[in-house]
Amino acid sequence: MLTIDIRPVLDYTLAFRGAPARLLVLEPGPAFVVADVSEGWLRGRRLTRQGVVGRPFFEVIGAGAHADVLRASLDHVVAARVADEFNAPVFDPAGRLVCIVHSDAAPQAALLASEGERDRAMRELQAAKEGLEAFAYSASHDLRAPLRAIGGYTTLLRNLEPGMLPPVAQDLLARMDASVRNMSGIIEGLLVLTRADTSRMSRRRVDLSAMARRIVKDLQHREPDRAVDVSIADGLEALADEALVAIALENLIGNAWKYTARTAGARIEVGRRKVVVRDAFFVRDNGAGFEMARAGKLFTPFFRMHAVSEFEGHGIGLATVRRIVERHGGEIWADSQPGRGTTLSFTLG
Repeated sequence: MLTIDIRPVLDYTLAFRGAPARLLVLEPGPAFVVADVSEGWLRGRRLTRQGVVGRPFFEVIGAGAHADVLRASLDHVVAARVADEFNAPVFDPAGRLVCIVHSDAAPQAALLASEGERDRAMRELQAAKEGLEAFAYSASHDLRAPLRAIGGYTTLLRNLEPGMLPPVAQDLLARMDASVRNMSGIIEGLLVLTRADTSRMSRRRVDLSAMARRIVKDLQHREPDRAVDVSIADGLEALADEALVAIALENLIGNAWKYTARTAGARIEVGRRKVVVRDAFFVRDNGAGFEMARAGKLFTPFFRMHAVSEFEGHGIGLATVRRIVERHGGEIWADSQPGRGTTLSFTLG
């Protein structure tokens, strides 16, 4: 029997383009530029490939309720990193969002929504955000009160007459103090995470170089015995919400500072590089690093790459950074090797 090996001539790009399904591949940036399109979509829209590829998606399909629903769908997919009935995110092995596959197969009746329905949905979303913020502040207040009480009781016990408490009790009190501080840190982290999701944004030109230098100066003031070679590029600017980006940079530089604590010749670099056609900022260190096989969970709340016994922390910081970056229409990803450091790169729209 004659056997023919078709692998050398198999072209998945041609297979996608020739598909009868109505599909597009979109870049994950704010404009959702069309990177590729199937013949089925072109025939359904009576458009040419040359007139579609390379153009912003919403410039191609035009404005209206249909476009508004699709934009809300795409924004949700980028932010939540999950597929819906219209769009599916595609990730590389490092967990970075590389494109979105958009399907135009859903019935128009299911896609279109009236102005009233969309307005109601927006009001409900805003109410949910306000409710979440109110709950976070209320819960934090209710949780902090008993924590302060526990901290006060441990202080009273430690101040008893010497010898009244055996060494084992002193050790237990120290453990209680550490637990109280840890819980307080988690509560504060959750509040910051909530603010990253719900606070109003006000974009303006922000000097990231100056901001990074202030953060490093504060870290050096807190740990004057640390010798860290820090390099911050000049001219790092972005159109962003200053308060939110400050939180993001504090977490990124703070992580680099923390994970180089056991590294001889510790180095931290803050800079910018070109990724495709966009500027990406980065924070690079030569610290502990981690296995890239676990990178997909890096930005999950409470997930930790290292045990608390190695490096302290609550696992909330990078989740907060991702929320802030995505609210700016950007993305964040990591490159790392165990024992050789980590580079966290991000865009801001």
